[in-house]
Amino acid sequence: MVRPPAWASSRSVRTSGGRSGCSCAHHRFALVNTLPLVLVGVNIAIFTIFNAAVLRPLAVDEPDRFVRLYGDSRDAARRKAFSFAEYIDDRDRKHGLQ
Repeated sequence: MVRPPAWASSRSVRTSGGRSGCSCAHHRFALVNTLPLVLVGVNIAIFTIFNAAVLRPLAVDEPDRFVRLYGDSRDAARRKAFSFAEYIDDRDRKHGLQ
């Protein structure tokens, strides 16, 4: 004859309707106390990205002279940024940017 495990005869384990006797109050407590911390963490992460991308000035000496160059293309959706080597080639061939 097979004996049931020792925990099966414990009186502290209660079952009713297939669910364990443990109430979900501690789960709700953990959720209610963890959710604000998660929201604060997400808020900090979003602000950090926004601060780095938008609020901080550029790390150049004269930011008003900072430009982005694109190649000449008839199709505006296919703009291609210049590489540094293309810039050097173009600078050596011309006396100014058009």
